[in-house]
Amino acid sequence: MGNDLSRLLNHQPWREALDDCPIVLPSSVWTVDGHDRIAIYHTELITDFDIWTDAFEIAEKLGKIHSSLDQFATPNTERRWNDRLADIESALKTNTLWRAPHSKYTVGLPRLNFDYELYAKIEGSAYLLATSRTVQEHLLCSPDRLPALSNLMIVERQIARKNPSKSLDREKFLGSWLSSSPFSYRRKKALSTLLGGPWISRYHAVLLELAEAQVYGDKAMKKAANNWLTDVSRIQAHLGVLRLWKSGLWAGISGVAIGFFGWKISSFSQTTGLIVGIAGLAVAIACNAIYWAKDPDPY
Repeated sequence: MGNDLSRLLNHQPWREALDDCPIVLPSSVWTVDGHDRIAIYHTELITDFDIWTDAFEIAEKLGKIHSSLDQFATPNTERRWNDRLADIESALKTNTLWRAPHSKYTVGLPRLNFDYELYAKIEGSAYLLATSRTVQEHLLCSPDRLPALSNLMIVERQIARKNPSKSLDREKFLGSWLSSSPFSYRRKKALSTLLGGPWISRYHAVLLELAEAQVYGDKAMKKAANNWLTDVSRIQAHLGVLRLWKSGLWAGISGVAIGFFGWKISSFSQTTGLIVGIAGLAVAIACNAIYWAKDPDPY
């Protein structure tokens, strides 16, 4: 569905940027009414691989691809990405509701679609195979650009369906991708759960997984996706507690303002105003430090 493949193939700057990347594009695509119908590849497919061992190599190669496309990135469009989540939640009638801000380092990339079961083998090395958009995404979502993390987490979830992931697996998978992705993607705020980060992208991937299960009537996949979604409330509860610490930052800033203006209008003596201001500043600094220190790990 969609025309992601034909756009990659026909838009020369994108295609040239991917020339030296571990990705296989189709040699030709037949498009009807703006949708790619048939794609022709000339390559050998990999059908037997070690799930998590090969996953780390795939993550590193995906980072290289994202690095090549980063020059065509568009700025953070968190409102559209959050609207996308709302559209999927509404269609699936889930009991979850999750929105997140995103840092300026989270940018939109030209659309890429991958399937973990479809990889090419070239000179003994694995290459990612560019594929078309899934049916469920076509039905539920607008054809937006997505952050690189969304792309990565969809692949991570596909792997986890075959072999449930542990925290260490997710950490190594993310680390492999970061080792070859642009430097800005590795910044603390780009990976912060408080600013979306990998967890909101995992949530997006699981929603699409649930949609796939409903489209194809896969009861096991549906159960696994719903089980994952039950933990969303736990993550959100933790984030809610952190927002209380964030409110302490503004309370401290208010204390600084009260101390200053109280002294200026002679409601406080200079000494009292200074004490109130220093106390407010200390509260603001402490609450802000705790807020960021307790940011959940991205894996």
